[in-house]
Formats: sequence, structure tokens, C-alpha cells
Amino acid sequence: MRKPTHTKILITGAVSLLGRYLIQQLSDRFQLFLAFHRVPQPVISSHPQIRYLSLDVTNLSQVEKTISDTCPDVVIHLAAVSNIEYCQTHPKETRIINIDATSHLCQILSHSPTQLIFTSSSQVFSGQNAPYRETSLPHPVSIYGKTKLSAEKIILKTKSLSATIIRFATMFGWPPDGARENDAIFYLQRLQNTKKIYLVNDRFYNPIYALRAAQIIDKVIKMKTSCIFHVGGQDRVSRYSFVQNLISAFDIKNPPILVPVTGNYFKNFFPRPLDTTLSTGKVKQMLRFTPTSLITDLRHMVNHPLSSD
Repeated sequence: MRKPTHTKILITGAVSLLGRYLIQQLSDRFQLFLAFHRVPQPVISSHPQIRYLSLDVTNLSQVEKTISDTCPDVVIHLAAVSNIEYCQTHPKETRIINIDATSHLCQILSHSPTQLIFTSSSQVFSGQNAPYRETSLPHPVSIYGKTKLSAEKIILKTKSLSATIIRFATMFGWPPDGARENDAIFYLQRLQNTKKIYLVNDRFYNPIYALRAAQIIDKVIKMKTSCIFHVGGQDRVSRYSFVQNLISAFDIKNPPILVPVTGNYFKNFFPRPLDTTLSTGKVKQMLRFTPTSLITDLRHMVNHPLSSD
């Protein structure tokens, strides 16, 4: 176990896929304040480095009090509404949580030494000019992507704010209870319960294992840099090829028939970008981080169902 430091980290939206892996990655070295809202309170850990807090990130006075009480050196802002369909049908709620809450944090942390790490998304891009670099022009096609981009702009315009924006590709991994499903979990369940699965094969992304995302954030904490990073996996895949990799990694016997279809096959889905692949050259150069292959990370999931490295 690495030696603990006196650094204090507040994580909003801690009951989430990335939150789970961040706890595993950081809890042996940092004092963690884990903020959650609208989900059942998790089992209180006896870990001396962890404290759980109830926090409504849309309530300015609550956020101010939490920052004042915890005096964090770092705030990792994960709290967001991220389901694309839900965001499209609940635009007001999405804007309040994804934009207003971020604005509250910026207002409070402005002119303070606290480092803000904001998790954004590849969905800020249109999908027409992948792979996307940090200098690429954002043009979101969904309400979710638009709110994430609006939050980014607020961060960049806030004076005297130490902040790093990390645009992540779609994540996968083992989520905690109460967290939203991700592609790996969703399709693992379907592979056990259906005879035929229709999968899009003309839309692409480079999914990132949540463990690797947590490792990147750990490096950003150490580096204390203010910039934008793109973080995705090594492999550009469609949902069809993602599930093929899933079957191989988990050694699923007699899987259902996989039927490749175009994105237009699913009539009830809201529009999505055709290709949100992120270029990872900057994290390779600045953070010395080389993404691993999709099959390697899926196999890591198989061998580490409850804990990470």
C-alpha cells in the first residue's frame, strides 16, 4: 500500500461507474469525500480515508457548505445526467444538473487553490470528422452533448480557476449498486437471456475501461495541470464488434446470433454521432499513458470482478 498523503479530494456523483474505480484507485493515498444524491446510501466504509456525504449539486448553499466543511484540495466533478434518451426527454432537469451545478462549483472555486477536474464526453462532437483531437471544433447533436459543452465553456471562462477538462469516450466496467448500466453489463445480460441480438455496425467509438479512466485522473491530480485531455481506448469499434470482443473475453459458450444493422434500424432512438473516436496523442505525450486494447481490458474485467489493480 502506498503512503497516504494529506491531500483531500471531493468526488461528486461518487455512486457511479467511474466513481467506483476512482475509490479503488485513490483511497489508499488520499482522504476522499464521496458525495451522492438520489440513490440509496451505500454501505459506510470503515476505511479511515473515506467519508460519505449527501449532496444536491444543484443547491448552491449546500455546495458552498460542503466545500467550506471539507476544504478539498481537489474536486472531481462526476455528477451528471448522462443517458442520452433521458436527457432528450428531460431537457430542463439535464440543464440544471449538467450546467447549473457546474456553474455553482466554478463560482465557489474561483480564486481558490482547489483543483477542479471536470469529466466531459466525446458526445460534444458531431461524429463527422473523427478521430477528434483536443483542438477539434465541438458540435454536439444531442442535449446531453450540448449541456456538457456548455459546462466546459463556463469552466474555461471562469477567472482564476484551476481546472482540467477530460473528455472521455463511452466507459465500461463493473458498476456499483445504484449506478447506471454500461455497454459491457447491458450486453452481458442480453447474451445470457436472448437468442438474437441486433447490433449497430455503422457507428464507431473507442470505449474506455473505467479503471483506465481512473488511472488517468490520478495522473492529472499529480500533474496539477489546467488543460483539456481526450481519453479513449486503443480500439475503434462498433457496438457489433464490441459485443464480439465481449463474447471472446468472457468465453461465452453458445452465444445468441449477432445481427449487424445500421443505426437507422432502431427507430425510437434519438440521433447519435456516427463516429466519436477520440485521438489520445496528448495523454500519451503529456501523461505518459498508452491506452490498452479492448480485449485486454475486457479480460481484466473477467479476472477482477470486485477490485482493480
